[in-house]
Amino acid sequence: MNQSDISPEKLEQARLFADTPAGRQLKALLRQSNAHGLRQAMDQAAQGNMDAARKSIEAFLSTPEAAELLGQLRKNP
Repeated sequence: MNQSDISPEKLEQARLFADTPAGRQLKALLRQSNAHGLRQAMDQAAQGNMDAARKSIEAFLSTPEAAELLGQLRKNP
C-alpha cells in the first residue's frame, strides 16, 4: 500500500465508519485480535496527526491477521 492510497478523505470515511454499529462491531473484533496498531492509528487520526495514522494503518494492514479479516469483510460486506 502506497501513501497515496490513503487520502485524508479516506481517513475521514474510516473515522465516520468507526462510529456506526458495524464499525463498533469491527473495532470489537479487532480488539479481540489484539490490534494495537489500529487503535493507535485511530488515536493519531483523532488528534489530527494524519501522517502518523497513515503509517500505523499501513503497518497494521501488513499483518496476516488484518489480511484475513479484510478478506472476510470482502466476502461478507
